[in-house]
Amino acid sequence: IKTGSDLTIISTGIMVHQVFKVADELAKHSIKAEIVDLYRIKPLNAELLLRLIEKSKRIVTVEENSITGGIGSVVSEVLADSGRAVSLKRIAIRDEHCFDYGDREWMHSLYGLDADSITKAILEWLR
Repeated sequence: IKTGSDLTIISTGIMVHQVFKVADELAKHSIKAEIVDLYRIKPLNAELLLRLIEKSKRIVTVEENSITGGIGSVVSEVLADSGRAVSLKRIAIRDEHCFDYGDREWMHSLYGLDADSITKAILEWLR
């Protein structure tokens, strides 16, 4: 849903809104981020996904889900099955118990899923 040449960010749902903010912040660092909305995970259209990311040098997945078994896992499986070697960074909820509660914005901040935290994680990964 947005073109870019330096990396591709794949997300879905409400996190796509965060990713647009992240892309704007990355642009301030001269990083052009492409955005793909993976609106349907199952059944996954792997052929279309591979076409969308065929020129990507780096891929980041961002999701409001567990890091285990989510978009990052699906994308890594598609890449592996296709024999495509590309750097992949998965950003999601860590695989741990949560005993805190709050509204969605607070939880995003807690788990590093707010735009600032995502931007920071990507910039650190790119270094």
